[in-house]
Amino acid sequence: MEPDIIFIQDNAPIHTLRLLRAFLREEGYQVLKWPPYSPDLNPIENLWYLLKERIVDLYPELADLPKSDQSLDRLYDVTVEVWLDIRIDLVNTLIDSIPARVQAVREAKG
Repeated sequence: MEPDIIFIQDNAPIHTLRLLRAFLREEGYQVLKWPPYSPDLNPIENLWYLLKERIVDLYPELADLPKSDQSLDRLYDVTVEVWLDIRIDLVNTLIDSIPARVQAVREAKG
């Protein structure tokens, strides 16, 4: 990561492990204070939504697959295919929206 980048993580337990917090602090990363119960602020949530939406649109038959290792393998392959097809400008647009998202939370007083 570049030195002027602000690291963002939600309050999910896996993201707040002492080991991770210590690493970020030791490496000098600035971490944005994240309000609890606000995962919708994180642009990755929008990306997950778009990924799921595209999978359903392109491969509706996946909804009817039986639960099996073969079905899971198929879902994995499709997910990778759709993920790799997401354009970087969409990702950058989501990233660029962070200041406005944070400002909206501030204006709403958290």
